[in-house]
Amino acid sequence: MLVSSCGNWLSISALRFCSVLTLLLIPTFSFSAEPAELEKGISAYRSGEHSAALRYLETAIDKYPASAAAYYYLGLTTFALEDYEKSVAALKTSLKLDKGRTDAHLYLGMAYYHIELYEFSVQALDQAIKDDTGGATAWFFRGLCHWRMGEFQQARSDLKRAGELDAAIRMRPEYQQVMRDIEEGHSQTSSAPKPARTASGSRTDPVRNRESLPRVFRPAPYQPIERPWSLELAAGLLFDDNVTSAEQDVTSDQSDMAVVLELSSRYTFPRWEDVEFTAGYDFYQSLYTDLDDFNLQSHVLSIDAFRAAGLLDAGLGYSFLASRIGGDSLLN
Repeated sequence: MLVSSCGNWLSISALRFCSVLTLLLIPTFSFSAEPAELEKGISAYRSGEHSAALRYLETAIDKYPASAAAYYYLGLTTFALEDYEKSVAALKTSLKLDKGRTDAHLYLGMAYYHIELYEFSVQALDQAIKDDTGGATAWFFRGLCHWRMGEFQQARSDLKRAGELDAAIRMRPEYQQVMRDIEEGHSQTSSAPKPARTASGSRTDPVRNRESLPRVFRPAPYQPIERPWSLELAAGLLFDDNVTSAEQDVTSDQSDMAVVLELSSRYTFPRWEDVEFTAGYDFYQSLYTDLDDFNLQSHVLSIDAFRAAGLLDAGLGYSFLASRIGGDSLLN
């Protein structure tokens, strides 16, 4: 990045001013804690290359076992591959690492349904409905669970609600069959289709095939990758035709060249009770060729807490600044 300006230039800590001409040449480098395998895994999943996605995501988890995003997409991938037991394990781990990832409850509920753990499925789908992240799909699968458990009144209510939210659901053969069976008082033990293992070990079910499901059953849109921490470095040259310290109200009436170093880092902790905590550290250093008394150094430590609560967002932040100029303490 090359910046040339006339007037005043303000450094990152609002501690350094120079005038007339500023010339900065700063290459910036950014680093992320997320492994490349995670991005490749998400890309492969979105492209329908589920076997490749599985390999990438498992490698990502080996490197970063605390990555909620990696476990989340592993859960979606194994769900697409119909490995529902593994999908349950991955999605539960994702929720344990990040309770704010509420969209995982929908797929957790559907995975439980496919392995016939209907009570657990209902619990997960209850949460998806409460968080409003499951749409018609959550109501539909919860209705199927109640139907299989013989709770016909609740099943009818849930299925009707699913049909109200998405008219396409009412046109599906399995929806119509289940509704007919409910009206006739049939349970899953009679003519209703049940999940059953085939010779290959997979289960057959009228709603098991993801490709046959309506639009609302497909995976949620791609979301940006979560990065627990970030690190940015910058280095460049500064030419100042009149080196000045505004804080000390001192002017050198001399020009000089300086090396400028900047560092910025952030770390976001796992959510706790829907509150997100972020810690940060920023560093700035200017080193003049001749005028050492104007060398400026600053350190900024910060911690922020944030919580989104409907129409209102709440936040609290604390920062500590320590700076030195010419080797002497300037401001704390």
